[in-house]
Amino acid sequence: MRDHAGTASSASGTRIEEGRAVNERRPRAVVTSTVPVTLNSFHRELIRQVSLTHDVHVISSPGHDLDELARDLDVTPHPLPMTREISPKLDLAALRRWVTLLKSIGPDVIVTATPKASLLGQLAARATGVPKRLYYCGGLRLEGETGRRRQLLAAIERLTGSAATAVVVNSPSLAIRSRELNLYRSSKLFATVPASSHGVDSEHFAPRPPDVSLRAELGLEPDVPVLGFVGRLTHDKGIDTLIAGVEELATRGVDAQLLVVGPQDEPDSQKYVSGLRALNSHVVLAGRQRDVRPYFSLMDIHVLPSHREGFPNVVLEAAAMAVPTVTTRATGCVDSVQDRVTGRLHDVSDPVGFADAVQDMLKVEKRDSYAKAARAWASDAFEPAAVVESLLAPLGLTRQRRVAHVINSLATGGAERLIVDIVSGLRSAGVDAEILALAPASGPVAQSASERGVPVTTLGAHRFDPRSWLRLRNKAQTFDVIHAHLFPAFWAAAAVKGRKILTEHSPTNSRRAVPGWAWFERGIYRRFDVHVGISKGVSGALATYLRTPDAPRTVYNGIDFDRFSAEPTPRGPGPLKVALVGTLDSRKAVDDAIRVVAACPDTTLTVIGDGPDRSKLEALAAQVAPNRVHFSGRVTDVAGALRGHHVILSTSKYEGFGLAVAEAMAAGLAPVVPDVPGLREVVGSADYAFPPGDLTEATRILEDFVEHDRTRLAVAGQAREQARKFSIVATVAAYAQLYEEPR
Repeated sequence: MRDHAGTASSASGTRIEEGRAVNERRPRAVVTSTVPVTLNSFHRELIRQVSLTHDVHVISSPGHDLDELARDLDVTPHPLPMTREISPKLDLAALRRWVTLLKSIGPDVIVTATPKASLLGQLAARATGVPKRLYYCGGLRLEGETGRRRQLLAAIERLTGSAATAVVVNSPSLAIRSRELNLYRSSKLFATVPASSHGVDSEHFAPRPPDVSLRAELGLEPDVPVLGFVGRLTHDKGIDTLIAGVEELATRGVDAQLLVVGPQDEPDSQKYVSGLRALNSHVVLAGRQRDVRPYFSLMDIHVLPSHREGFPNVVLEAAAMAVPTVTTRATGCVDSVQDRVTGRLHDVSDPVGFADAVQDMLKVEKRDSYAKAARAWASDAFEPAAVVESLLAPLGLTRQRRVAHVINSLATGGAERLIVDIVSGLRSAGVDAEILALAPASGPVAQSASERGVPVTTLGAHRFDPRSWLRLRNKAQTFDVIHAHLFPAFWAAAAVKGRKILTEHSPTNSRRAVPGWAWFERGIYRRFDVHVGISKGVSGALATYLRTPDAPRTVYNGIDFDRFSAEPTPRGPGPLKVALVGTLDSRKAVDDAIRVVAACPDTTLTVIGDGPDRSKLEALAAQVAPNRVHFSGRVTDVAGALRGHHVILSTSKYEGFGLAVAEAMAAGLAPVVPDVPGLREVVGSADYAFPPGDLTEATRILEDFVEHDRTRLAVAGQAREQARKFSIVATVAAYAQLYEEPR
């Protein structure tokens, strides 16, 4: 039993050393939030995992939930009054109490959640020398503010993050937003995998028949679809959009009723209560409910038109109960739904988009499909123990899974750049990942790996060096997972023991055309436990080649959206500036791109990249488009090289994914690409894709952009939003989850 003064009599052990008793002190950890209900409702699994290695002390404002935690989880509670709002006088007094309390506890670790407890706890922990200090950020309050208050909240975030040794956010988009706002040092920033702070208990939140008696009690009509909102009635939750969206549905003659569940105690709640009651549609305000499951059972669609989140747990709960969600593309929300798979997304503050998404989902066959997919995703991807383990990974409380990415070398190329990005992201997410290269290389990619602290081990002199293959077999024994890329690296990796994953980067290769070769290489592929394609086109082609009933996984390549992000550039006077990025070889068919630009007056072409065909291509450009084609060679800063351009052009014969096109789309360039599987998935539309090899159609599309800049700007804006779907954070999360699967 533990006392409240910070000692833990049951936590101490005794060992015999040379005939004398020696007391051992078990490590201590502090877990805190501003109010205890946060810990009691959301972070029990976190406390459980920390308690496996530490005595846990819980600090929060006083309350019944704190006593309940102490009773149920055998933690030492410490009630310490804290206000949720900013109050310099009260906050300073609370900080002094924090310092005194931490000195008495002497923790080795502190995990803080919620803004006020995190600010005070992290400052006090740094002042008292707590060595491991993790700040869990579940959302940014500043996103809902403007002016001086926004500046103050940003300053508080930076102060809290500076005091912590690690900052963990609970969604990929929140990580991106944090970087955009420069809130935390990048080396400290981590993200949970795949998102959320605690996942969802899919047995507790399981599908159930509608609660008929509750429906009657609430006065809901049995044959009219129910839209359900669960959350606080306040501006940040998008209640204005909810009201206007329901009005829009009524105007269209869509028959639906609205069930609103959640507290109504925010300063602006009563304004929204009045607005909801004034709607012509049937609206039921159920108020705060401790158990929301009976209310979810009555919903056909869950709606959350929020302006900001960290990651909306309510969407996971609805999904686990097979209720699909319509939500926004706001921070956090955008990660909680797979658009048109588990639910629908619409723009923030867009009641028409809200109504469109709801109306579409009310079609029974779509709603049923979304519901089934939502339940499967929530159950499979958001298992609580795994999510919490990823949250705590930066503390190193458990052994990190070791993953080796095996590749030929870090010579310049899209796959090589991608792997450096992935390994860097994995390390930020708490995975002990590194790169094993068969051969040495220098250049921008290798330099980037060095600058970002990505460990790279070179195994031999060249990619077919027998010594590198032998050293790989020996080195692989120290890793839990071997992840191979490209030929012949995946041949070398096929011979090692243990769990092996192969990522295929291309829908075809020259080896597949060699007579009698396929049977041998299929044997190599089948030595891997998991096959991954970087697009559905690649996965489909690999499945056909392998003739296997087990379809390869698809994990889309990811881009550093923040690094490339830029608004589309108006053309103004002067030519339309076209860019092409890639290796200058026959596969990229850069000669076709030069001919397209040559046939389209008032355009220029910048070729970014190098390769064996450069001299031949320079000669062609001088002949057919003199002074209109510039070869920039290899560049370290591709994002900078794209700046000021208007269109990204590709004439590739085939692509596994089209990483360079996705990056250019993020940079605000309108895509003109061949309609091949990998690029079609990247672009997301065939409107500005041309049949492969049809240079006349490619020229026509460019001419359209020359004549109609407004059209080109609209396409570029849509493409930039499309590029957001391919965040490297999402790619890293997908692979990190894959590594956790049993063999």
